[in-house]
This record gives sequence, C-alpha cells and structure tokens, in this order.
Amino acid sequence: MKRSFLIAAMVLGFVFVANSVFGNFYVIPTRPQVAGTAINSVPYTISSSGFYYVTKDLYLAEEDGLIAIEITADNVTLDLMGFKIHCQLQSGGRTGIFINGADSVEIRNGIVRDCTQGIVSTEDAKNHRILGVRVLDNIDYSIRLQGTNHSVRECLVCGNGYGIDISGSNHLIKDSTVSNNNLGCGISVETACTVTGNVVCNNGPAGAGVGISGISASFGCTVTGNTVYANSLHGITAMSGCTVAGNTVYFNNGYGIQLLGACLVDGNTAYENNKSGGAYSEINYTCATCVFGTNYPAP
Repeated sequence: MKRSFLIAAMVLGFVFVANSVFGNFYVIPTRPQVAGTAINSVPYTISSSGFYYVTKDLYLAEEDGLIAIEITADNVTLDLMGFKIHCQLQSGGRTGIFINGADSVEIRNGIVRDCTQGIVSTEDAKNHRILGVRVLDNIDYSIRLQGTNHSVRECLVCGNGYGIDISGSNHLIKDSTVSNNNLGCGISVETACTVTGNVVCNNGPAGAGVGISGISASFGCTVTGNTVYANSLHGITAMSGCTVAGNTVYFNNGYGIQLLGACLVDGNTAYENNKSGGAYSEINYTCATCVFGTNYPAP
C-alpha cells in the first residue's frame, strides 16, 4: 500500500513539474487522445473556430490546387505537431498556410516549405501568432502578415525569397533566426513594432540597392538585442522615433546602422561593416536629430 502511494506521488510530481517548467513540451502517447480536429490531408479549409492538429507530413501536389491549408475562421489554433506542409511544386502561386480574412490565429510547432509563399494573411488582420515554425525554401514570402498586433517568436526562416515581412503596427518579432533569404530584407516591420533577440544574417540579393537591410524598421519601433551580420547592404535601418539599442552589427556591405530620422541609439556594437568599400560608416553619426548614447565605435 505504501509503495503504491509512493509511486502515485512520484507520477503526480513529475506531471506537475513538466507542466510548470516545460510550457511548450508535448507528450504524444502511442494512441494520442487529442481534443481537437485532425488534419490528415491537404488541401484543407478551417472554417470553424477551435483547435486543429496535423497527423503526418502533408504534401500539396500540383493537381491539388494552390493552398495547402486555408483558415477562414477567427480564434483558431493550428498545431503542426512537428510535421511539415510541403508544396511539391514551388511555382504557380502555391501557399502553405493562408489566413484569409480571419483574426486571432495561432500556428505552431512544425515546418512549411517549398511553396511560392509560406504563411501569409490578408489585410486588416489582428492578433495572429506564429510560434516555433520553420519556414524554409519558399521562393517568394516566408511569413507575410498584415494588420495589427501580430507576434512571430522562436521561428527559423531560411532560404526563402523574403524573410519576415509584417506591415501595419504593434507587432513583435522575437528570438528568431532569419538567414539566407535572397530577394529582400531579413525582417521588415512598419509602425510601433518590437524586434528583439533575433539573429539576422546573409539576407538580400547580391549587389543589393537601396532599401535592403538585415532589419528594416519604420516609425516608432524598438530594435534591441539583435545580432545582425553579413547582409547584402545595411545591417539595421531605422526611421524616425525608433530606439536602436544593444545590437551587435558586423560584416554588412553597407552601413552597420543606418538612421533615417530622429532615433535614440545606445549600447550598440558595430564593426567591419562597409564590406562593399562604399561611402558607408559603422553608424551614421551624421543624423543631426538623433540622440546617441555610448556606442562602439564612438563618433
């Protein structure tokens, strides 16, 4: 009796610790009992709110249409469960996951690859979250969201045309790796966004012109704690009202940090930029309306 009680107490203790410490940890039993709707094939349309999960790798064949998973309902969680959405033909406008006119959608835990576009939304969307997704080798956009209050966290975005591109305002991009996207910026955001803790490298086409940066932030954004290197033109570009702090920026072909308006710039380290040999500096201290703290190199 005592032994049975001890074993039960140990099991309960393990469950408590696992739930309290490993918030993103999933235990999948041999015969999973998942409260939600299984997705076993594509194309598939999610037209009702709720929890959906993928049960295996899913392949969108050429004859299957243009969208693997389309989400048209608000308040949806789509868990890829570690599996991949794979378009067998990249060209022709094929999309891995299309959020079509819906709000408050979460997509997590899996792979979207080899499509024309990876994960995209329509305009005026709100409150989407992309968490722990690997978006790989899509020939156009990897993650492209529009609207307000979106979050992209702990994602790997690699080998696409464009990196993470979010228009609108009040977005968060955090703790993601964005690399080797060959058509445009690594991360591009507009108004009042936060970009923090990311690694952004080797983005943009060879011989890139104006407008290509590892991180491009428009008005009133906070860009902090990122590592940004070896991008085809500038490392970080920030427009008016931005705070650019605590970033490490190196080996970019243009400016390490380009400032296009009144910004607060503090605690950054920029070195060995201007690899193109042009008229670029590590940090463009010529910004007369900016406030500079302690950065390396000093002016």
